[in-house]
Amino acid sequence: MKKIFSGMFTKGCVIFFTLTPFMHGMEKQNKKEEISTKESPFKLLAKCKQKQGTSVIHCTKEYIFSGFPNGEINVVDINTFETTTTFKAHEKAVTSISSIDDTYIVSGSEDGTINVWDKNFKKIATLKNTSFFGVASAITALCCTSTHYLISGSEDGTLGIWYIFDRNPKKWFRLRALKWFVCEDTIQSINKIEQKAIRSISYTGTGYIVFSCDDETIRILNVSNENSKKWSWEKIFACKSTINSIFCLRDKFIVSCQYDPKGKINIFGIASNSDYWKQITKFNPKKDYNEVLSGSCQDKTMALGTKCGDVEVWDVSCNYSPQENWMCTQSLDHGAPVTFVFCTQNNILSFSNDGTIKRWGIQQEK
Repeated sequence: MKKIFSGMFTKGCVIFFTLTPFMHGMEKQNKKEEISTKESPFKLLAKCKQKQGTSVIHCTKEYIFSGFPNGEINVVDINTFETTTTFKAHEKAVTSISSIDDTYIVSGSEDGTINVWDKNFKKIATLKNTSFFGVASAITALCCTSTHYLISGSEDGTLGIWYIFDRNPKKWFRLRALKWFVCEDTIQSINKIEQKAIRSISYTGTGYIVFSCDDETIRILNVSNENSKKWSWEKIFACKSTINSIFCLRDKFIVSCQYDPKGKINIFGIASNSDYWKQITKFNPKKDYNEVLSGSCQDKTMALGTKCGDVEVWDVSCNYSPQENWMCTQSLDHGAPVTFVFCTQNNILSFSNDGTIKRWGIQQEK
């Protein structure tokens, strides 16, 4: 039987001893208990169940939107946890959902269309995403930067920049269509590679679009200039493993959750006293061998959804030295692999492919 060696320090010497796999399992359990020794403010407040097989989730202040492979979108009231409506959004699978000021909903599909919906879920515009070769390309990711811009990612690697004219949602047009691999011309350290699909997009709020690709890279586009022709590629990070999700934290950090047996998390940020992006640190979840599938943040709280069915709650209030100062304060038991997680004001929403939705929050004392 394979044994695992461990050790400890005493005054002036090191003592080594062996642990059986059973004891190693106990060590993991104790590690999880260490997380929750502090006061745990988040409690399970509500849960509900919708149909299985969710392909994408998006949350606003009022609703939870779930996209499905049959082209439907299910809408759940975020307060009552009751289904408000279900409507047919696309002919093929819904692959991405975003929102503009919680007023308009934008959905993307494998059929290469982007639909814009009003607050009553009535379709008011359809955008056709065509590739450089003039054929429809499946939408893989959507992100709204402001009331003026929508960013779309495609299966063929096209980054679409859509502009809303005079704030009229019926007057959308594609301002630019960028092939992300053209940035190799300006960044010499990355060799030219084949086009790969864009999988997730985020916006820092300070003029940077961040997106991950199937080539295991994270790429940053500087869109701070009002003239879109002056937008420039900022940085490429080679992550060396599949990226499950990315999100931005307080406009200062980029967090990537990667496919890794130990759940590797990469943290990128603005270097001190400059505007240069760099990798700051990387770390693993508190529970060993626990792949992180999803992540989200709100102000000082970060939530990580894991394959083991836990939601790790992290205090990320410190703006420097994340590895030393960010702390896992709690582990919530969702009960199934957490494929999506969202942080809202004082609440954490966790989702799994079996249709379970749970809301965790700080219970107010009576």
